[in-house]
Amino acid sequence: MDSKLVAVVGISIFIFSCSDLELASPDDNISNSDHLILESGNESQGASPEIADTGINEAITVDSPENFESDVVLEPVMIHGSLLACTLSKDRFSLICETEDSDLGVFVIKDGSGNIDYSIAWMEEDKLEITLEREVNQDSLVIEQDGEKAADPDPDSDPNLVENNGAAYCASIPYGTWVLVPGDTDYETNDFCVMKYEAKDNAGAPTSTPESSPWASLTQTEAISACSSLGDNIHLINNDEWMTIASNIASQGVNWDGGTVGINELARGHSDDNPSLPCAADPDDANAYVDTDCDTRTSSGTFNQRRTHTLSNGTLIWDLAGNVWEWTSYLNDLDKANPVNSGWIEYTLPVMGSATMPITDLIPTNSLKPFWDDSWNSSQSIGRFYATSNGSGGAQVRGAPYNGMLSAGVFTSDLGRLPTFTGTHVGFRCTASIPLGN
Repeated sequence: MDSKLVAVVGISIFIFSCSDLELASPDDNISNSDHLILESGNESQGASPEIADTGINEAITVDSPENFESDVVLEPVMIHGSLLACTLSKDRFSLICETEDSDLGVFVIKDGSGNIDYSIAWMEEDKLEITLEREVNQDSLVIEQDGEKAADPDPDSDPNLVENNGAAYCASIPYGTWVLVPGDTDYETNDFCVMKYEAKDNAGAPTSTPESSPWASLTQTEAISACSSLGDNIHLINNDEWMTIASNIASQGVNWDGGTVGINELARGHSDDNPSLPCAADPDDANAYVDTDCDTRTSSGTFNQRRTHTLSNGTLIWDLAGNVWEWTSYLNDLDKANPVNSGWIEYTLPVMGSATMPITDLIPTNSLKPFWDDSWNSSQSIGRFYATSNGSGGAQVRGAPYNGMLSAGVFTSDLGRLPTFTGTHVGFRCTASIPLGN
């Protein structure tokens, strides 16, 4: 099977253009690593590509008019004696490279200033995806080979290294406490960082701290902007990330009342309307229950009111269910799953997915996650679904608030609100992608 390197450039503005291909000479300040250089220029337009093997240092330099009418197929270049063939999409946001050699090494990305925010993940054994997280504000982008041997696409080959580096990066984020979430190929997520607590307002900066009540009364758009203000690789949690966390939680026996997956019910957080307001978290993770007022947090209580969940890597997250609704960045008002205005419904109705909102966007299903039982509903405290009809609402909140009762749960989803909705019971939390090398 061919080995494929896929560089998916997910950026809003890309400052280079391509159609003419010329070879960079060994004197062009190229280091002793192999480079694939995509560089903008203004002189040569529309000339036919040329290519050669320069031995140790190889590079592709491309130059083009402003727009493409179709994808541009670049001529192959030799890298360590192996052909590397690339196609640049007409929107200039996607570069797909294929090679027959799986031993070409680890690839990193640099721009003209020497660094760029990005994430990297093995999507499957023969495909690597690199996603940029900010605009490229230089005239060139370098995909640089770093090392002689291919990275092992199996993260289990050194799980401690991957986990420890990711955890260290999450701990370094200067906005409170963030924890590492293991990625999930079913939801196409890499390892990422998430706020351990619901966001709090720290002089206008969303911060993950246990103290004080959650930051509420923001619109979905304002929550998106608030998270983005923290950094180019930080954003409001999206639905795939939510499902990655929720599915991980449901697969861990410690989050179930019976200590075993599927036995009794999942913890659904502060959702019994007692007290009838959102509460601060506690610096001591053991104090995961509120009694009759927010100031009385204890280490024991009714299990389904426990406010913490533990992930498979041992990290702990507060209030993913209960306390306040949490905005995600998801918006779908025209093609909802079960687009009927019939109030809260159980996932065992069953909820039928739509073309753009499959049921697995809401719950895992047994076909996706073998641990899942398709008969689970609010009796197991997984949550419920509220759609409303197509053409209304569409901005997603998840988890349910302090008075969610049986409708609360880590899989609860409500599409009944407009993006402009605000409420004292609607908060948010942010996530961060992990740059390569952390």
